[in-house]
Amino acid sequence: MEKKIWNTRDKLSPHFSYDEMTRSQTAERNSIDNTPSGEQVDNLIELCDNILEPVRVYFNRPITVTSGFRCRELNRKIGSTDRSQHTKGEAADFVVNGSPTVTIVWRWIIDSDLDFDQVIQEFGRWVHISFKKNGNNRHKCSIAKKVNGRTRYFHYNEEQIASGEYESVTKV
Repeated sequence: MEKKIWNTRDKLSPHFSYDEMTRSQTAERNSIDNTPSGEQVDNLIELCDNILEPVRVYFNRPITVTSGFRCRELNRKIGSTDRSQHTKGEAADFVVNGSPTVTIVWRWIIDSDLDFDQVIQEFGRWVHISFKKNGNNRHKCSIAKKVNGRTRYFHYNEEQIASGEYESVTKV
């Protein structure tokens, strides 16, 4: 079987392109080749189809992906861990353009029937979402905040979120 060469204009799903899921200003500035493998592109397609498309359709607004696939060199350059799901094509950071708040998007994902691996509301500015196509998704729900200059993650189960227990952290 012949390997597909992806063009920046190619669509991974109806609303998401190869370019927006792999583009990085940091990679461009530092001459880092951020080209995913076939398996990583397959993961990006699954992420788009199973998570980003349903979010896009529900909110009926465009989504801006601020970070999708990151090769290991790029991931290290920005100070992230080698364990990041971005390096596998399983994660994206995004905002829904014109949505009421990041918290509303984060909460909708948790309350929906989407089979996500993890969803993180990061610093009240964007949502990190991941999806494993093998079906071993953990439904891990977190909020990332800066506390005394360091990033701290607050983890919640779905019952705590349903009861509103997370709300004191989102207001800090």
